[in-house]
Amino acid sequence: MAYLVSSNIEKKYEKKLFLKLKLKYWKVFSKFRKIKRILKKPLYKNIYLNNNSNYREIINKKNLLKGSIFYKDNSYCFIENILDEYFYSNLLKNFPPKEFFLPPRLLVKQYNFGFKWVYTDQTDLKTDYFYEVNHFFQVLKSSYFLDLLNLFTNDQNRRLLYSYNLTLANKGAILFPHKDSITNLDENATLSKKETALNMIFFIKGKRNSDGNIGGTGIYLDNEFKKPIFIPKNLNNSLLIYRSDAELFHGFEEMEKDSERFTVNAQFSKV
Repeated sequence: MAYLVSSNIEKKYEKKLFLKLKLKYWKVFSKFRKIKRILKKPLYKNIYLNNNSNYREIINKKNLLKGSIFYKDNSYCFIENILDEYFYSNLLKNFPPKEFFLPPRLLVKQYNFGFKWVYTDQTDLKTDYFYEVNHFFQVLKSSYFLDLLNLFTNDQNRRLLYSYNLTLANKGAILFPHKDSITNLDENATLSKKETALNMIFFIKGKRNSDGNIGGTGIYLDNEFKKPIFIPKNLNNSLLIYRSDAELFHGFEEMEKDSERFTVNAQFSKV
C-alpha cells in the first residue's frame, strides 16, 4: 500500500459521496466487466490471436542509457522514445480494453488496474489474448534486460523484476502523492528491498498537446502537489524511472476532460 499520504487530500476526497459509493461497490462494476468479456469473447479471438509478430529488441538501449547520469544525480529520470517503434505501435493497437481491468477501489489510486504479477507468484503472468503485454513482461524478466538495468544503475545491485501491472485512467482519475510500500519497513519490507527498489512507468498512451492535468506521474518534494520537481507532458512511448527510497513523492493530479492514460508499470529490487 502507498504510505505518507496527505491527510488533507484524503479528507477532501472522502467528502465525495458518489466517489465513496463507486469505490465501495467496485466488485459490482467488476462483475459487469466480466459479463462483457464473456459476451465479446469471439471478438477478442478474431482480433488478438492473429498476432504472431517476432520482435527483436523492444527497448531503445541508447535512449535508456542516456538517462543514467541524470538518474544517478537526481534519483529519477524521464526518457522519450523508449520502445522500438514497431513493438510500440502493436502494443498500443493491441492494448487490453477496459473490461480486462479491475475498477478503481482505493481512494489514493483512483484508476483501473490489471494484469498484475508479483515475484512471489508461483505462476507466470496470464495475459489471455494479449501477445505484446506478455512479451513485454518476458523481456523485463529476462537476463538481457536485467543486465541492461545493471548498466543503467551502475551500483553493483543486481535487481530482479519484483512486480508488473497495467493501468488505465481517464477524466477524474487521480493518484495521491505518496511513497511506495516496498520502502516501508513497517509493512514487512526488507532493508535490501528498500535500498534497491526502483520503479519504471512506461507511458503508452496519453492526451497530446495539453498544458493541463493529463495523468503524467510527477515527482514532488511534498505530498500535496505543492512542490513539483518534474511533471511529464509526453505520455506516448516514454518512461519515468525513480528510486523508491529517495526523499521524493510521486503522483498525478485529477485528470482533465478528454484525457486518457495507458501505462505498463514495473518494479525492480533485490528479493
